[in-house]
Amino acid sequence: MKKILSVLILALCAAAAFCEKISFTADYMHGSASETNNKTVLERHAHISTESFDINAQLIELEDENYRYVTATGAVFGKSKKSNLDFTCDKLFFDRETDLIYFEGNVNVKDTANNVDAQSQLMEYDLNTETAVLQVNVKLNQNNSKGTGSLAVYKTKEKTVDLTGNPKIVRGDDIFRAQKITLNVETEEILLDGKVSGNVTSEDN
Repeated sequence: MKKILSVLILALCAAAAFCEKISFTADYMHGSASETNNKTVLERHAHISTESFDINAQLIELEDENYRYVTATGAVFGKSKKSNLDFTCDKLFFDRETDLIYFEGNVNVKDTANNVDAQSQLMEYDLNTETAVLQVNVKLNQNNSKGTGSLAVYKTKEKTVDLTGNPKIVRGDDIFRAQKITLNVETEEILLDGKVSGNVTSEDN
């Protein structure tokens, strides 16, 4: 049976930056500490948990003073504890001081509370504002709505998604296009702005 390492760091506090607890587990851990570089590497079934975010991967690296920078690769998945969004991707970079998280490769984000599922190749997530910015081959699904575009901004507090970059939303046989499309994920209402066009099908009485 593999021995699981489990470590709880109780006081990772930078004097003028941030202070929060962080815990981590893995099958294997190694690292180095010096005046110029602190680095801890977690391998196989690696997991870290902060007050705001959980990350799981095959490899997680924690670097810099107070382990400010976190890089995760290999079957990465995580969860925002504030907005309850689930994420998966190929690679993740987390700056714990700014609370910004960058996702690369086959990014998928799910909001099960609002039945939202979105995919892209790149994403930035701000834990402070609970806003996700998805880029490159964006696809969005919610109930009967299927959206595409080159950029999507998902504001979880406002429960809105702004699609730009040749955006389109398809609902059954109905198609909507504009320069910007805003979808309210709570009411499922859509707002079209700029060069609006579309095709709708009416039912025969």
